[in-house]
Amino acid sequence: MGLYYTFKFLELVLKFAPKSLSYAIADILAALAFRGLLSLRRTVTGNIVRVLDSSVDKSTVNRTARRVIASTLKNYFDMVRMQHLSQHELLNSIQITGLNHLDAAVAKGNGVILFTAHLGCFDTAFQAFSTYPTQVTVVVEPITPPLVMEYVSTLRSKFGVNILPAKSGALKPIMKLLRSGEILLFVLDRDTAGARVQSSFFGHTTSMPAEAIKIAMRTGAAVVPVFNNRRSDGKYNVYIEPEVDMMRNGNGSLEHNMAQVARVMEKYIRRFPEQWVVMKPIWES
Repeated sequence: MGLYYTFKFLELVLKFAPKSLSYAIADILAALAFRGLLSLRRTVTGNIVRVLDSSVDKSTVNRTARRVIASTLKNYFDMVRMQHLSQHELLNSIQITGLNHLDAAVAKGNGVILFTAHLGCFDTAFQAFSTYPTQVTVVVEPITPPLVMEYVSTLRSKFGVNILPAKSGALKPIMKLLRSGEILLFVLDRDTAGARVQSSFFGHTTSMPAEAIKIAMRTGAAVVPVFNNRRSDGKYNVYIEPEVDMMRNGNGSLEHNMAQVARVMEKYIRRFPEQWVVMKPIWES
């Protein structure tokens, strides 16, 4: 319940606080958390050190890790702030590149699986698809307690994007949506549950979520990369890349396809490492 009331408190405060002030507070809180929460510092630096060039020094790793924590807080602030924005205001803050790639994938008629990583301001950026002619459903990791899940889902779906928790029984509606030619968005940089496959990620083997790719192989759905970042002016960029060429069957096809997905995620995470907001270990060691 504490998390729910924290969100409600933020909702009240952020109604009046300028975005620049809330971001400054996020930077201060991130510095305090990095210094005081040893476990969090170890986790974030352990992830980031594998993303950055091996020649970078410890101070660069630590500075990037602090920015990761700050980006996480800014994401929460931005998500709650959506409560006070109109759809017009929000969409005017998002610039999309490569929408033609999504159009081409939808036109094939087999449904589309968009994939991304925990990068940028996820909750805000995917609102860019709220006015897209084809319905977009975001498959999300369930949150506990249920009251918080309901609150967050209400914010995320405010402008028309569907939210589908990835829990038992979700496969049936997923298949139905794809057969209807609709679009589903999955986050694929962290293993949570379901089908898994071992894959190289930033040169180190880890377990990666494979359910979305297995579904694409089964249905013929197009697999399209989409990523975002928060700009220095507080606005957001969304990048859509051409459809990934999938092997639909054959020995090693799943592993091959996950490797394809991993390479695209690496490209964008390397580009914006301070916005890769993963607060749990990606690798076992």
